[in-house]
Amino acid sequence: MVTIFLGTLLSHLLSLTQSESLVALQTPSSATHSYFANKHNVFNLWFVKYAWGWTSFVFVLHWLAAPKGVRRPASWVRYTLATLAFLAFTAWFFGPAMMDRLRILSGGECVLPVPSPPASTGTSLSPPSAPYLLRVPYTLCYTRTPLSPSTHPELFAQPDIPAPPAGFRLTPRLRKGHDVSGHIFLLTLAVLFLVDEVALSWGLIWFARTRGVKPTWTHLWATVLVSALLVLWGWMVLITSVYFHTPEEKFSGFVIGLAAYAFSQIPLPFLDRWLDPR
Repeated sequence: MVTIFLGTLLSHLLSLTQSESLVALQTPSSATHSYFANKHNVFNLWFVKYAWGWTSFVFVLHWLAAPKGVRRPASWVRYTLATLAFLAFTAWFFGPAMMDRLRILSGGECVLPVPSPPASTGTSLSPPSAPYLLRVPYTLCYTRTPLSPSTHPELFAQPDIPAPPAGFRLTPRLRKGHDVSGHIFLLTLAVLFLVDEVALSWGLIWFARTRGVKPTWTHLWATVLVSALLVLWGWMVLITSVYFHTPEEKFSGFVIGLAAYAFSQIPLPFLDRWLDPR
């Protein structure tokens, strides 16, 4: 929460924040504030985009490398619940994901940016016109269906829609409404889950002995790898807080991530004792 607050404060001071719904309609080169303001930076493409996959990888590696004294069988139940919460919010919840449902319920709309013909100013250096935002049914955004005049001619039949260029094919996007920060949600869940899993290992390595268990080199390097990923996730939370979303969207992403983590801890009072009685 402190990282999000500091990032939001810096964003406000430097007037950098962009709404995700606007960035989604821009070209990759249009975000010019910094390398990290571009959604196509390498950290976003190769790490945050697959954040739960990376989180799952280091979790499994650390669990297998951990000595018996710090390996908790109940971790797999918590991981399963956290994964279900992640999927329900971002991918599927008895139909559309909870994130998409919330966006539509708060006034969002599904649009397809159709390129407008260039303005006739008599010079080839004139800037391109803003795209025409064609409103389409919500279900096409839910299913992320690519649209074109050949696949959906009825959508392009209205007389005020500009003729799209040859080969035009684009997936519609949601805009307006309350756009919960998916990155803040996911990274909050991932950080809390991993910290909970690695806390005993930090104690074991720092104090050299926990519950009579000595650390091993394999466990040490697995813990270092988890810790390095946590640093990266923290950095990307800061970057997201600086460059993307409104304060309300970032705060709601944090709250929902916190709720998802709490959901994964439901069996905490009894599951450890049942699976690992000591």
